[in-house]
Amino acid sequence: MSGLERLIVDLVQIAEAPLYSTYRWLGRQLGRDLPLSEFLRVVAAAIERDVVRLWHVDANTGDRTELYGLPSDLKRQYAAEVSLDSRYDPFGMSLTLGGAVDVDADPEWEFTVDFDDRVFEITAMPGLEEEALGQLSRCYPDLRPTVTASEDRGELRHLVGTLRHATGS
Repeated sequence: MSGLERLIVDLVQIAEAPLYSTYRWLGRQLGRDLPLSEFLRVVAAAIERDVVRLWHVDANTGDRTELYGLPSDLKRQYAAEVSLDSRYDPFGMSLTLGGAVDVDADPEWEFTVDFDDRVFEITAMPGLEEEALGQLSRCYPDLRPTVTASEDRGELRHLVGTLRHATGS
């Protein structure tokens, strides 16, 4: 489980959460919104591994139907929606914990970003540093991470680095 999945699990462990609300909440937790496409990619992978489950809740009847994947045009539907409210999902999508999740498991990797100082830290299991750097780059495509130091910390690898704007500034 990645650090992003861990955050989503922490939220839906408390209560079922609307999908769009989860997206907005995750942006607040990270200090900045991430691209919707990346959020949906992370959620789709978590659904596939049964870390979380996706539901469609009928607004009129309250009936819930489990979905085993995200609708293929969901990103387009969100983009076309005129009034998005961070408290709801306009399409009745919600997330709960999946059957395969270990809520006590530590993430395989996680990152923190200080946008003001343009620095980041990654803590990862050995061999997963590149995956974490890739996730960081996909979450903030306008920034380029550069590792400036790394060290072993017990069974984990700790990376620190700087962020610069992709345009070179």
